[in-house]
Amino acid sequence: VQAARWREASFAETRNAARGALLPKLELRMARGRGHLGSNDPPLTLARADNSAVFSQAVFDEPAREEWNRQSLLAASAEAQRAGAESTALLDGGSAYLSALQARVTLALGADYEQLLQELLRYISERAAAGGTSPAERERVSARVANVRSTLADAKASLAAALRNLQRLTGTTPSALVLERVAVLPLPGDADDAREQARSANLDILSARIEQEAADAERRGHRGRFLPRVGVEISQTRSANASGTEAYMRDTKAMAVITLPLLNGGSDLAQMRAAEAHRNELQARLEGTERKIVQDIETAYANLRASGERFTSVKEELEGNRKVVEAFREIGRAHV
Repeated sequence: VQAARWREASFAETRNAARGALLPKLELRMARGRGHLGSNDPPLTLARADNSAVFSQAVFDEPAREEWNRQSLLAASAEAQRAGAESTALLDGGSAYLSALQARVTLALGADYEQLLQELLRYISERAAAGGTSPAERERVSARVANVRSTLADAKASLAAALRNLQRLTGTTPSALVLERVAVLPLPGDADDAREQARSANLDILSARIEQEAADAERRGHRGRFLPRVGVEISQTRSANASGTEAYMRDTKAMAVITLPLLNGGSDLAQMRAAEAHRNELQARLEGTERKIVQDIETAYANLRASGERFTSVKEELEGNRKVVEAFREIGRAHV
């Protein structure tokens, strides 16, 4: 998340730098020293000074304007990516907390189940010693105890791993794991509605689309290099003994400047084609991102439907386990 925030700040400043190419510029130049004119007879060595001030303003500069537009789009993409990183971090942190809580609950239930099986094993062992049951029954219960101990060992390892992952994501380790009541988030009715919402609101898709628009602006900027650039300049120059002889010059100018590119080795054309290829690359990446998100949505809704179908069977299983626990307790009381 911090990296995404710094990336957003970097693109914001780059956007400001690109905007500076369209703003007025003022340059001051001051030079003082001594010069030796050897072609004069006799040679002259005089103090020299050359001072100038130039104010310039771009009037029409298509490449600079499109670069500012491109950097603005990239800054918006970085903002969307920062929001996506924060959302992903929250989701990962919540998932890690629930994983740790699940491992903790599994460990607690396993410990209670092991205690009940230990009581049952002691009862079966005494009955087997008295001839009231077969040794095979005792071995069967002993195997169940060993299986529960193995499950507890796995649960302890899972809890340690989940807590370490939670510490990595949040920077802290919770002193206690508590399941609090959470607000129910509104969900789309089906996968089709979720796909439509994802195409308009998913931050990854939004960022990819903005970067594609930035690639279009880059291509237009390279195309604009074939157009003339127009600007105005106001300058004042003061020089003393500039030609090597005693003289003073003061020159003030106001000029319209037109720069027309004619030949640069084909680099602008190659860069325009490279920008076109980059735009096509981003389009392919956007399509791949959309396909992956659609797949994730369909998988999530399939799991949601399966969870609803399993709810009844899980409820029956829990009720059966409760009855088993009560039976074990009754056996323990009768033995006492």
